[in-house]
Amino acid sequence: MSTCLLGLFVVIILHLNLTDCVKEIDDRIIGGVEVPIDEFPYQLSLSYEEHFICGAVLISRKYALTAAHCIRLPGMYTVRAGSPNFDRGGTVIPIKKAMLHPWRRKANDDYDLAILEFRFKVRFSDIIKPVRLPKQDEPVPDGIKGTASGWGSMSAIVTVLSDNLRAITVPVMPKPICRRDYWGIDISDRQFCAGYMNGGRDTCNGDSGGPFVIDDKLYGIVSWGFQCARPGSPGVYTSIPALRDYIRINTGV
Repeated sequence: MSTCLLGLFVVIILHLNLTDCVKEIDDRIIGGVEVPIDEFPYQLSLSYEEHFICGAVLISRKYALTAAHCIRLPGMYTVRAGSPNFDRGGTVIPIKKAMLHPWRRKANDDYDLAILEFRFKVRFSDIIKPVRLPKQDEPVPDGIKGTASGWGSMSAIVTVLSDNLRAITVPVMPKPICRRDYWGIDISDRQFCAGYMNGGRDTCNGDSGGPFVIDDKLYGIVSWGFQCARPGSPGVYTSIPALRDYIRINTGV
């Protein structure tokens, strides 16, 4: 086999492996700290048939957002609000309807957004409050630091969910660097990356659907990544500014 053909073969295999990772990472905090729920009163845990699967974000008394890839099967979905634990305490709210973005692409999880409509309106309190939303196409500046939160795995090797809510602060990465790191996978205008070049801090298994906030304003939804906290493999987030009008049209928020 010639050197050129061998190189092409390796590139194809790498691309396929990365694409598989995009499809398999369902729930994606390494290097973070425990935080009280009153500092993140918009943080929700999402469960399917009473089993925790993802994070979610409260945007009004009646609606929440999560990642579209978290909603896979028909059945009973619920969110838990006002608790630092994903499996107890707080208020459990049944989901009436989950609206997945109609343009979602599974290959790269473009438009990875779902709107959750509650069966009843949630009552706000000091520990249950909606997050602020940005304007349509509001820029997310490169280098600015945002905070992601959730109950995801604290290990990149073995999935060990955190019993308590945790958070990390990571910088938004320039799009050209992100596209270079994920060569062969289309990082679209509905996505952005955040993380450190050397890794060490990242969302991980169990964090998908959770919030990425800057100054208490929701700029992203945890979507996917290649392993967790790995150098040259930043976390990929669904951009809320890019989909703000879609959210407003479907929720009135």
